[in-house]
Amino acid sequence: EEGGDKRAPVQNGDVLENYSWTQTLEDVAVCIPLPDGTRGKACFVDISPTHLKAGLKGQDLVIDADLCSKVKPDDCAWTVEDGNKLCIELAKHNAQSWWKYLVIGDP
Repeated sequence: EEGGDKRAPVQNGDVLENYSWTQTLEDVAVCIPLPDGTRGKACFVDISPTHLKAGLKGQDLVIDADLCSKVKPDDCAWTVEDGNKLCIELAKHNAQSWWKYLVIGDP
């Protein structure tokens, strides 16, 4: 990996240690790597207007923090893709703004 410790934004988001995220003006996509062969029923996702919890059931959550800005939980969804990625789509409440980070505490 070139560039040392400098991280370049990825599609207006970021790649962090335990997950990555991207955004458009309307929504935010979060991707959490999972062990190969993981099924949806093994995942836990809880989306409130201001807080996101996500990870595997029975393990420490990968994300459990307040979001950068409000989302519309009824318009959000999540899936397991390729048996090794938890993908969460968050619908922004204010659809014309860019988020500076995903959750409070992120760099």
